[in-house]
Amino acid sequence: MRQAWVENLPKAITREMRTAVEEAANEVADAMRRIVAVDQGDLRDSITVTMDDQALRATISAGGRKAFYARFVEYGTKAKSAQPFFWPMFRARRQAIKRRLAAAFRKAFKKHGGSPA
Repeated sequence: MRQAWVENLPKAITREMRTAVEEAANEVADAMRRIVAVDQGDLRDSITVTMDDQALRATISAGGRKAFYARFVEYGTKAKSAQPFFWPMFRARRQAIKRRLAAAFRKAFKKHGGSPA
């Protein structure tokens, strides 16, 4: 049902919402980069945002080949305590991002010929 709703949005609204989603995801990723523990910078540099235009969804990821240890930093190990960076930033910004995206949708909807119910 969600996919059908996205497909029926006017293209102009979809374009504006894509921009808002991407900006919000980049804001969270930037916050993660600011607080992550840095040794050589591989983990910080591995934090990326990937857009899924079909579903108006952004995915933030950390780790990868050079920074495979991202989960060990986030959750800790027997030998090293956790230094969470990913989930705390996501949780801290979640409500503000929901409000921001709702406002962006209302603005785009009004701009392109409608008014929200």
